[in-house]
Amino acid sequence: MSAQATNMETESNYVATNANNKLSAENNDRKMAPDGGWGWTVVIGAFMVYAVAHGFMASFGVFVEDFVNYFESSKSAVGGIASLMLGVELGSGST
Repeated sequence: MSAQATNMETESNYVATNANNKLSAENNDRKMAPDGGWGWTVVIGAFMVYAVAHGFMASFGVFVEDFVNYFESSKSAVGGIASLMLGVELGSGST
C-alpha cells in the first residue's frame, strides 16, 4: 500500500471520527435540560401553592362569621388573623 493511500485513509478516519463526536455532543446537549428536567415541575408547584394561599386570603371574609361563632370572639380579633396572614404573605415577597 502506498504512503499516499495510507495518509488519505487516516485523514478520512479522522474527519469521520470528528463528525461523529460532534453529532454525539449535539445530541447529548439536546436530550438533557440544563436543570435536569424539573424546571416546569417547580414552576407549576410554585404556582399552585401561591394560587391556594392567595385564594384562601381572598376568601377569608366569607368565613369571618363562622370563625366568630366558633371561637366565641369579636370580629376585630378574627380580623387580626387576616391581617397577620396578609402581613406574612406580603412580607415574604410572594406577591
